[in-house]
Amino acid sequence: MKGYKICSMRGNYYISAFSNGNEIIYEIDEWTLPDASCGPLAVFDTLEHALNFITHSAVPRVIFKCKYKPAKEKKMWCYKLTPLGVVRFTFTKAEAPKGTRLARKVKIIGEPIEL
Repeated sequence: MKGYKICSMRGNYYISAFSNGNEIIYEIDEWTLPDASCGPLAVFDTLEHALNFITHSAVPRVIFKCKYKPAKEKKMWCYKLTPLGVVRFTFTKAEAPKGTRLARKVKIIGEPIEL
């Protein structure tokens, strides 16, 4: 399927825009999978939805066209180390920004879209 992936720049590479400390690195034209501490990945279904999301961001972000394989999961999740130990955080698709699609793998394509 086709969609749009929002990333942040970290040096010379791209990471998930919201990594919660679990940085997922994206390389252009390479499939990216979630790591063992989180899943699934998130993309947007339209450029309009991606743009609506980043207009409310104080951190510089870029948008790529992408290909993705839909996830079977209905929630995003990650494990995070807290003072109370390891905690699993979950977010339902309904809690995600409008147009969010969950993916088991993502491939960002070409250069970032000129905004």
